[in-house]
Amino acid sequence: MWLLLTFLLSCLATTASAAPGFCPPASPQSGGMRDIMLIYEGGKAWKPEEFRPYVAYVDERGEPKDWFYDAFLFLMYGGAPSGATYIDGATNRADWEHFLNVTFARDRCLDALDQEIEAVGRRLGQGGRVCPVILMIPYPSSRSNAFGDVDGDGVSEDLSRPEDRVKAVRWFLDEALARWKALSPKHLKLWGFYWMNEGIARSDEAIVKATADLVHARGYGLHWIPWFRAPGLEKWRELGIDFAIVQPNYAFMQPERGFALADQNRLTLNANDAWRLGLGVEMETPFALPGDPGARWLFRQYLNHGDDALEGYQHGAVRAYYQGGDVIARLAASTHPGERQLYDDLYRFHKGTYTRRPTSLAEGARCLLQVAGGTPTPEPRLVDGTWYTRAGREDALIPVKGSSATITLELPAPTLVDDVRLHVAAKELAGLPSAVRVYTADAGSDVFVLRGETIAVPAERSGEWLAGVASVHFFPAPAQRVRIEVAGATDSLFLGEVVMPPAAHPLWGVIARAVGESVEGSAAWLTEGLQDGTPLRWSKGPARLLFDCQEMVGAQVRVRARKAPGRPAPSLRVRTTPEGGWEQGKVVWQDAGCALLAARLPLAPVQHLALEVDGAGEIALEEVQVLPARSWAQHCPYTLSPSFEAKYPDSGGELTDGKLCEQGFGDGRTVGWFSKNPSVVLDLGELREIEGVGAHVEGGGYAAVNFPSRLVVLLSADGETWRPVGSTETVAEKTAERMVGAEIDALGWMRVGFPRQRARFVRFDFTGRVWVMLSELTVFSGGANIARGCAYHLSPTPTSETRYADGDAYLTDGICGSASGGWRTKVGWLKGEPQVTLDLLKPRPVALVRAHVFGGGGAGVYFPEEMRVELSADGTTWSTPLVTTERPEETGQKTAAAFMTVRVAPATDARFIRLTFKRRGWLMVDEIECYGPDGG
Repeated sequence: MWLLLTFLLSCLATTASAAPGFCPPASPQSGGMRDIMLIYEGGKAWKPEEFRPYVAYVDERGEPKDWFYDAFLFLMYGGAPSGATYIDGATNRADWEHFLNVTFARDRCLDALDQEIEAVGRRLGQGGRVCPVILMIPYPSSRSNAFGDVDGDGVSEDLSRPEDRVKAVRWFLDEALARWKALSPKHLKLWGFYWMNEGIARSDEAIVKATADLVHARGYGLHWIPWFRAPGLEKWRELGIDFAIVQPNYAFMQPERGFALADQNRLTLNANDAWRLGLGVEMETPFALPGDPGARWLFRQYLNHGDDALEGYQHGAVRAYYQGGDVIARLAASTHPGERQLYDDLYRFHKGTYTRRPTSLAEGARCLLQVAGGTPTPEPRLVDGTWYTRAGREDALIPVKGSSATITLELPAPTLVDDVRLHVAAKELAGLPSAVRVYTADAGSDVFVLRGETIAVPAERSGEWLAGVASVHFFPAPAQRVRIEVAGATDSLFLGEVVMPPAAHPLWGVIARAVGESVEGSAAWLTEGLQDGTPLRWSKGPARLLFDCQEMVGAQVRVRARKAPGRPAPSLRVRTTPEGGWEQGKVVWQDAGCALLAARLPLAPVQHLALEVDGAGEIALEEVQVLPARSWAQHCPYTLSPSFEAKYPDSGGELTDGKLCEQGFGDGRTVGWFSKNPSVVLDLGELREIEGVGAHVEGGGYAAVNFPSRLVVLLSADGETWRPVGSTETVAEKTAERMVGAEIDALGWMRVGFPRQRARFVRFDFTGRVWVMLSELTVFSGGANIARGCAYHLSPTPTSETRYADGDAYLTDGICGSASGGWRTKVGWLKGEPQVTLDLLKPRPVALVRAHVFGGGGAGVYFPEEMRVELSADGTTWSTPLVTTERPEETGQKTAAAFMTVRVAPATDARFIRLTFKRRGWLMVDEIECYGPDGG
């Protein structure tokens, strides 16, 4: 009876919820559920004890203290006997039975959950708890033409036939319900079923509606969790789904070029979609959690954005929780205070008592706002951690009545800064800034240095406002003051918030071993990048920290220490090898209660870093950072040999050959990227006066080929310093258009003009939407196209379906992956002697070149037998190879990671660097670095 009643109430609530608002938690519409834990079967046994940190909130010893997640969704992604995936693969009856066999196995999954609820109830002295559960319906793929017989007629069902798809679903529901009745759990109630495919294409709408009818006829509900803006999202009610929760996919977003952390505005966009459509919100743990400081920061944003001052889904929305494996259980058991804190905060979030924690270096800083050259005035609302997110939150907006604005932040203490984001809003597109520039000044200096600028302010309409974020990334810079200049403002521009994530530096998240007298606190906070971290204390000096650095190359180590008023600052000594001598540091800044100590590091890979801080009385350290040495290779273009066969390749000079695509991607005159934001750097050969550019592109929607949503153009005289000069979001001139079925296939020009200026290099940065197809690039000087025949670099290389292809310019993105992180961001070869040729775009002094490679023998991946490095000024004449064969020993069992390094003595000027590897089995590489003699 309760099933039918719940379902009827859900229908009434769904009908009434057409007005804006989340699907509320613990309501009839959400089936009484608040927080639904996704239980992925297959890779984990899910025995009773493995459910404990989910069924109960546990303390550091694993003892239950309260109930926790109140609902569970059981599903499988992979693990089917046929090898197909349950989400979209051509599974068969045996695969579906396998899921049921695992789900209903004794002492596993459902039965294990039931047992653990009983056990926790006894521990808490609170028996009688009953939790709703949901079971997935495997996707009935129309590609499964030999599914198996489900109706006893001796004929295998063919799911390319709509009626057989319905038969398969009907059989599955009845089989699952029969097994549920046989299991008869004491502490579980079956709420209903889950549509497994996370997008509903038009061709699947009929089977989804039929499935909803079958589920409802049996007295149960149908649930769905689509990805961000998936097909079918807008139609969830008419498809018969009872309630849906939408994925932000923020935890898995690739950051924009240069950024270490993705733009958290995705959480706002997703929450606004959920609010508009009456949906819940999914919480997602990044793949690198636990263990990675960036992953901890990303997941913290999910919690913070749930605050009522931002998106409000802590109290307002039903939620589902995706975790990679058993991440939340590992957070509960972690000895890292920041990770255990995340588990504690998840519990508070569930209870509705979570309070937002600062994650921005700007939050609480002294802030002055100067509008149109007027008098600077304090503006704490720009650094209070909140901003405009949707209609009704206008009180978070600060009007700018003038053509420009300057924001100056004074941080509590000097730190490294590399990422500044400004939330803005306007009533119309013309009201958004034309440029945002960021400057920094180090401690004790009045000189502000320009670090970066952007003219790209992606914005979406929210109510009557266009709201977005201007983001600027730059090489980590020591700073105590940050200045943000907002140009081209109008009276309709409003400011929201300055966000400064912690800087990504070589010691970020590395935990030291603390040595000394009466150490109190955790060394984990020292490198987390949060200014409010708890100090690590010694009762007296000397205080020592020992870091394992994994061959770090740094320029300077920086230690922030507390000091007693009136007393001298403590001293710093640094040692970079276990047997080496100590180098003396110096005090570079101090105030009444704090001092910044710094010491220069040698240009050499450092595996072990020892710091010693000494002074009178107690030693208390707040932060340790390493200013990285600047790799010439970071974000520079490169070519690969052998290259990876692309689906829509560049045949060689295709984008500057003067030949336009006329028939769409099928005529072989386009270069294509799937789900990427490609960048093209064009070399004019010499400084030229230019006044505009063009890009011939394909779009319209046919075959998921869309016009780029934005083109930003940047110029450089030397290939090092880039300045944005213009952007466009429109196709100014269509050159062809045709209908293919019900879809449009079109070609046209995106054009950007700007005041005439001198440059040698032109960079085209495209923001893609599914497939990006480029046909031709032009650069104009005096009205004539001077790009014809010019060389260029593509980043990343066009999309390839080859295994371990370079999917996103991985080799110069500044990120070295771990040996346990899988192969997704690695580039791999199993043939030839692979070569990587870097183009630094101008001659630079090269003193050290290294490659981050993988080996050990696991999965057939071995360190290369040798690495050869050659240098060239022109790309034609090459130096004598420098060779290294140094590599770690391999066990043949476990994957390992290491750098192979070549020193260039004396340092040699070169524009091109060629690395050649002699393989042994699979060669896997994920980063190339090169440094000058002074670390830059």
